[in-house]
Amino acid sequence: MTVIKNHQSTAKKQLTSAVLSTYLNQLVQQIKACDKVLACSVLQSEKWNKGCYNLLSDLISTDLLARMSDHELLQTGSSVSAKTLQKIIEGNYVISLPIDPRVINTLNKIVFFLEYKNWEDFVCRANQEEKVVEVSKPAEDEVKDLVQQAIETEFAAYLNLPEIPKNYLIKSFLKGSQAFNKIMEVLLAQQSNHCIVSNQYNPSTFEILNLKVEKLNDNYAQVVTTEFWELCWWDTVNNQYLKRYKNISEHVYIVVKQNNQWKVKTNASSADILKPAHPLPTELSWKQVGNSESQPISTVNLNV
Repeated sequence: MTVIKNHQSTAKKQLTSAVLSTYLNQLVQQIKACDKVLACSVLQSEKWNKGCYNLLSDLISTDLLARMSDHELLQTGSSVSAKTLQKIIEGNYVISLPIDPRVINTLNKIVFFLEYKNWEDFVCRANQEEKVVEVSKPAEDEVKDLVQQAIETEFAAYLNLPEIPKNYLIKSFLKGSQAFNKIMEVLLAQQSNHCIVSNQYNPSTFEILNLKVEKLNDNYAQVVTTEFWELCWWDTVNNQYLKRYKNISEHVYIVVKQNNQWKVKTNASSADILKPAHPLPTELSWKQVGNSESQPISTVNLNV
């Protein structure tokens, strides 16, 4: 599991209202196609009146009383009101997130009538048969999320020095691109200088003050940000701060879509995190780092 303590959090995935609406539409279709319902000639009509909903309510109650155990009936009851059934079938039944337990109880009774174990069983089988999926995020939101993730990834990589976890940056950056190489240049130089930003009480941090998508098409985007960065490089050999970088600057990110994935290609900014006091590592050192297996320090775990 990836755990980054600074500026990075994970969000729990939730069903969208659009997906819940799809499940309800499937529920209505199955109710009207159910043999128990079609056995009643009145319920075969296209348009239902109040009497039809009352009849369906009685059908469900009779079926549940006959098939459920006393314990199940005590837990869930056997009735579903005609008014609730009318709302569901006419498309006026709204499910809010998180789903109220009373709503789940109602749905459990209806799908039990349809020969499912419970609502969860109905959803699982609906997913398998109809391949219900969540509505995709708009491209603009995907690009914004990617740039924010890329900035968080960059800071986390600095925080993890002196280790440089293999292939970590390629989750957000196009390998070999200007943006990728710029970060690698900093990482390798500071690794060579024995500098870190994770020592005790180190105030290093960053903030995204503004983020806006300026241009966007199918495979290309430009995102402009205003960022605050403070990096206090601690020399682990001499036990002193070697350099303090503090800056508020505008960045223009060029983001491209390859193999259906957005990645940062260019980070255009006048900000220069690195002004090395020592020569940069040689090409051989780059290859050695790229091929080496590394274990992160205790404050940050970048390995998945």
